[in-house]
Amino acid sequence: MSRRRKSTSNSGYRPACMAGTTDDGQLHAQDIADHAAFLPARQVACCLRSGWRTAKSVMDDLERHGQGRHYPDYPDQLHPRQPKIDAAVWDERALPVTVLTKTLPEQANVLDTPRLAVVVPARNRRESLPRTLASIFCASRTDIEVVVIDDGSADGTESFLASFDDPRLKWRRLPMPAGANMARNEGAALSHAPLIAFLDSDDAFRPGRIDRLITFFEENPEIACTIDGFSDISPSGERVHRLPRIAPDGEALRQLLLCHCIPLTNSTVTVRRAAFEAVGGYDPDLRRHQDRELLLRLALHHRIAFGTATDVLKYRSANSISRTHAGYIKGLDDFVSRCPDYRSAGYGSILSYLTVRGALKAVAQGHFGVALDELKAWRRADNLPGGLHVLPGYFMGRRKRRLLARQSLDQLPATTSAE
Repeated sequence: MSRRRKSTSNSGYRPACMAGTTDDGQLHAQDIADHAAFLPARQVACCLRSGWRTAKSVMDDLERHGQGRHYPDYPDQLHPRQPKIDAAVWDERALPVTVLTKTLPEQANVLDTPRLAVVVPARNRRESLPRTLASIFCASRTDIEVVVIDDGSADGTESFLASFDDPRLKWRRLPMPAGANMARNEGAALSHAPLIAFLDSDDAFRPGRIDRLITFFEENPEIACTIDGFSDISPSGERVHRLPRIAPDGEALRQLLLCHCIPLTNSTVTVRRAAFEAVGGYDPDLRRHQDRELLLRLALHHRIAFGTATDVLKYRSANSISRTHAGYIKGLDDFVSRCPDYRSAGYGSILSYLTVRGALKAVAQGHFGVALDELKAWRRADNLPGGLHVLPGYFMGRRKRRLLARQSLDQLPATTSAE
């Protein structure tokens, strides 16, 4: 049973998930889904394990203990206070072992033709995957499909997916790990909706994102792809990355992508199926910069829009590729080999900056062994600059990148990962 409460924002009304416990006293996923995406992992686990009767009582209890994190209902606005996440709270292992799987009302026996597919690649993400799926299924829409590709996991991901009882979910297991890009392509091929939104298996959508995406693409048929802002959540706190309201067209957008001026993560990419298939999907052999490389190919013949919302939560989990600097040089070398633009004189200093930056970050964070391995990989690289001119080029590239971002975006370029 559900009821509706008045929103405090201009978004009007939205459902407040209410009671519905199972025989073992746990909550249905929808009982906490409206709030799960806003909570650290340990708090989500606490909500699911406790057997509290309503989502409201969960939030009231968290608030009494000083752990509640309150955001306005509208997903594009964040509370001005971004609380630092205590290390004791940041514990991915505290995620629930089981999550209830009945997420559609009993009367919703017939699904509509899907209008949007959410594709989730997953490898050994049994602990974070329940949070990811709960953030999608908090929407009671029957015109979406969710496709999870288990990329050869060995941690029980397959058994969890097999127990998930929601007709909107499709999943497939790859017998051997093939990489996130191959999993994304497999998921897109398994889906049927004309829109494809990607979501990594340790990230989450805020409530309202799916509705917003469907509406936007219906009202803007000329747009083939959108990228949005997001909240980057790590043990040190939360950082919000916003995109400018106006996206540059054509070559200007490609230049910003090549200079790494735009904050990116795969979980903010939504693309029309026709455009995704026209460019051949993700490059299955590219381990890093997958989203950037895909967008560069899309920008050649399709229009890409920047979204003003920040309704994606990017969690920096222990096994996130974007959290480690190991393999950065190899990933950059592979990426540059696919982008002939870097061979022009105008990008020489930018490439010097991008190359040196990875090693410097590893040193700055005290990862000296990683830094040494990256220097060795640099010597083996086929497409990255070398020699004494690299250090002066680093400083020139940094200044050029900042100037480009100010001129084109009216903001400083953002670094959102171990790029």
